Amino acid sequence: MAVTTLAGVINFFGVPFSILGNEIALRIGRQKWICIVMLTSATLGIALASSTGHAWWLIVALVVGHAIFIMADSATLTAGLVISAQENIKGAAMGLHSLMGFGGGLLGSAIFGFVLDISGSRTSQVAWVLAYVAVVMWGVLFVIYERRSGWGNKAHS
Repeated sequence: MAVTTLAGVINFFGVPFSILGNEIALRIGRQKWICIVMLTSATLGIALASSTGHAWWLIVALVVGHAIFIMADSATLTAGLVISAQENIKGAAMGLHSLMGFGGGLLGSAIFGFVLDISGSRTSQVAWVLAYVAVVMWGVLFVIYERRSGWGNKAHS
């Protein structure tokens, strides 16, 4: 299978899980779902980075799983913003939400590449793990903060 076809298949699996993720969040609670998704995504990312040299099917399964969990909280975060934003600033809130999301994608890629380069480059499995940790740690820190501060208990679910 061509790499571009494989990338298309992987993205094909990720997109529906954004919508499905929001449906799950409606049933179990938004904060709980976001925490589950962020921790699972981080775990799968680090497992993916550690999978070098393993069977191709395991690597592809980890990539698909990671893509699913990267997307699984997207609609939930957007719906939460729309519900909680004041009526007179919903447009500005959505604009800022998009800016932060795309900005995070830009910075995340740059941070990933920077850490990969300074820690041994693409031939080192340790460098890949460190690069993934540098990116996924922000979601983990968010979950820790959310659990310690208790703001999730006060916010709309």
